[in-house]
Amino acid sequence: MEGDMEQNVRRWDKLDSKILVKIFALLNVMEIVNVLPEVCDSWFDACYHQDLWNAIDLTDLSSCQYGAPQKPNSWAEDEESNRLEQILVDVTHFGRRHAKNFFFNFFVFLREDDLALAAERAPNVRKLAIPPWNSLMESSFEFACSQWRQLQTLIIPGFRRHRRELRAVGQNCKNLANLKLMSPLTVELAKSIVDALPNLKSLSLRCSIVYKEAVTVILIRHLRLKNLNLSHCIFRDIPQVNNTVRYYKEPNRTVVRRAKMNLEKFLVCSKDDCEICSSLFPFAGTDPDFNYREEIWREDELEEFAF
Repeated sequence: MEGDMEQNVRRWDKLDSKILVKIFALLNVMEIVNVLPEVCDSWFDACYHQDLWNAIDLTDLSSCQYGAPQKPNSWAEDEESNRLEQILVDVTHFGRRHAKNFFFNFFVFLREDDLALAAERAPNVRKLAIPPWNSLMESSFEFACSQWRQLQTLIIPGFRRHRRELRAVGQNCKNLANLKLMSPLTVELAKSIVDALPNLKSLSLRCSIVYKEAVTVILIRHLRLKNLNLSHCIFRDIPQVNNTVRYYKEPNRTVVRRAKMNLEKFLVCSKDDCEICSSLFPFAGTDPDFNYREEIWREDELEEFAF
C-alpha cells in the first residue's frame, strides 16, 4: 500500500517546469536567485525561465543575505558599497536580457557603476524606477540612456543638470512617453521638458512643489501631452521684487481652464483634509517641508507610473 502511494506522489524535483515557474513567480527575486537554485538541478534550470524575469523588482530585499535596507542612503559606506553590485550581477545573470521593468530599492544608495551595470546587462527595459539616493553624474546617466533605447516610462527623483540629462533622454530614448519627477517644477525645467521630450504623453509631478508659471509653460508649449498629474502638489509664484513668496494648495482658474481644454487627464488634489498633503506640506505660510517617501515614489494616480 505504501509503495503504491509513493509511486503516486510526485517528487518536487520531478515537477513539470511550467508548474515550477508559476510557483516561483509568487516569490521575490532574491528568493529566486539565492535559495531556489540550490535545491536541485530542475529548480536551477527553472530559475532561468523567461517568464520569471519580465521585471527585476528590487523593492523587496527581505530575503537578501545582507538584510533588507531600512533607511535612506543604505549601503553607501565603503565596506557596504559592493552589495548592490553583487545583487545586480546575480539577478541579471538569471534574468539575462529579458527584463522589461526594472525597479531599484527605494532605500539603497545607487552608485554610477551600479547604474551602468544594470543598463549594460538589462538593456531592454521599458519601465525604470531610480531611487532618490544616488551619486549619478551627467556622464553616467547619459551612458545609461544610450543603453536603454527602448525605455517608455521613467520614474526619477530629479536631474542635477536637467538640460543635459533630458537631452540625453530625448536623443536616446525615442519611445519615452511617460515621465515622473519628484522635484520642484521650475520654469527652466518645464522648458527643458518641452524641448527635449516633444513626444511625451504623461507627466507626473505628484507631491512636488510646482511654480504656477511652469505649469503654464507645459500647457501652452507641449502640444502632445495628454495627462498631467499634480495631485498633492503645492503651487507657488516666482518671487517678486520684495522676495515674498506665496504658496497655494490649488492651481489658479486660468491654469485649470487651460488644462481642461488641452489635456485628457488633469489631476489635482482638492481635499481640504487630505492626509498626504498635510503630512508633506504643513501649510503655515512658510517654506513647505518635503521628504522623499517610498509610497510617493511607488504610487501614482496615473496607472502607468505605479509599480
